[in-house]
Amino acid sequence: MAVPSKYSNLHLPVKYFLSSYKCYVDGARAVSMLEAELERDRLMLSDWKIHWVAACSLLRTAIALFVHDAKLCVSNELRAEFKARWDQIKTNSKDHPIYWKFLHAERNNILHEYKWSAYLLCLDLEGKWPADRSPATLLRLSDQFIATLRILSGRYSGHQAIDVIRDARDWVDSQVLAAINASGLDPDEECNLVTFQIRPPSAPGFLTGHPKRE
Repeated sequence: MAVPSKYSNLHLPVKYFLSSYKCYVDGARAVSMLEAELERDRLMLSDWKIHWVAACSLLRTAIALFVHDAKLCVSNELRAEFKARWDQIKTNSKDHPIYWKFLHAERNNILHEYKWSAYLLCLDLEGKWPADRSPATLLRLSDQFIATLRILSGRYSGHQAIDVIRDARDWVDSQVLAAINASGLDPDEECNLVTFQIRPPSAPGFLTGHPKRE
């Protein structure tokens, strides 16, 4: 990784050297934005679908980037653990349904057909399907219905969509951090941008620009 010399004295947490973690952070942010969207009084497809598509695509890509991080030049240990982690996910697919049956499948639906499994379901205040489900009625009596996102098909059919995407977010986070920890490194330990050496107490951090506090 080529870094300008002016950054040679700066340090960054180990996890931010990894494309998979940086992509995960963006995916987690998309989940947070979807959560905020679901808190609104009225849900519109044109609004929530953007966050859904972004979250699913980014979280799936974070795992796909294990292959990229397995080629990192900064650490032999990190390379080995990300390769091993990806091989394990790929080989033991039955142990990781949240990836293969949801993230991987959903991303493929989005990329190849621009379709997704989440859909908007309107229930009455008792949690039941209303007798009249016409768009005009649901819009006119919106204060008498509860709007929720459900998964339409696949392994997670019928589940609350927000619960499934949260589980996917947490699983991706756990996989990235597990690979880092298995390499013997602390995800939050700051390392030099050029040498990848652990930051001494007197060196400035890249994010803060201040010396490390004891």
